Amino acid sequence: MNATDLSQKWYVMSATFNRSFKVQEHLEDIGVESFIPLRTKVCTIMGKKIRKEVPAISNLIFIRTTEDVLKNIKQRISYLHYGVVKAGKEVRKMTVKDEEMNLFIRYCTQTSQEVTYLSPDEIHLAKGTRVRIHGGPLDGLEGHFIKVKGVRKKCVVMKIDNIAAAALIDVHPDLLEVIP
Repeated sequence: MNATDLSQKWYVMSATFNRSFKVQEHLEDIGVESFIPLRTKVCTIMGKKIRKEVPAISNLIFIRTTEDVLKNIKQRISYLHYGVVKAGKEVRKMTVKDEEMNLFIRYCTQTSQEVTYLSPDEIHLAKGTRVRIHGGPLDGLEGHFIKVKGVRKKCVVMKIDNIAAAALIDVHPDLLEVIP
C-alpha cells in the first residue's frame, strides 16, 4: 500500500437530477473507483416489461479518491455535491471507512436476494442483536438482526451510520451467529 492509497477515502456524494450513472461513467474514464447501490425495477417500455437496474437511493454515489482529485472532479462536474453532516456549528464532509464500505459493497452485490435499502430513520438498530452470517455468498458479513416496520419477516441489516442501510430479508437462522 503506497501513500496515495492511505490518503484515499470513500466520500459520500450527491449527483443531482439522478445523474449518478453519468458521474460514474466519467469516474471510470479517469480511473476513479465509485459505487452506486442498485435495485431492480420493472418498467414498461413500448408495451414490453423489462427489468432495469436503477439507483436504490436517488442521487447517491460513493467515490473513493483523494481530496485533491475530488476537488478537480467537482470543478468539472457542477452537479456533483458533497454529502455533509453537521456536528454542532461545524459542517463536515461525509466519509466512510474502507472496511465498512467494502462490507457494504459486498453485502449489496453478492446476494441473489432482493436487497431493500432503508434510510437511517426507518430502523432502530439499538433494538437489534448483532449477528454474523456463516455460509453462503455472504459468509462472514456482520449486521443487526431486527424487525423492519412493514416487513413481516425478520432480516439482517448492514448500516453505514447516518447515510444508508441495506436490509437482507429472510436470512435462515441456522446461518446466524450472535456476536456478544
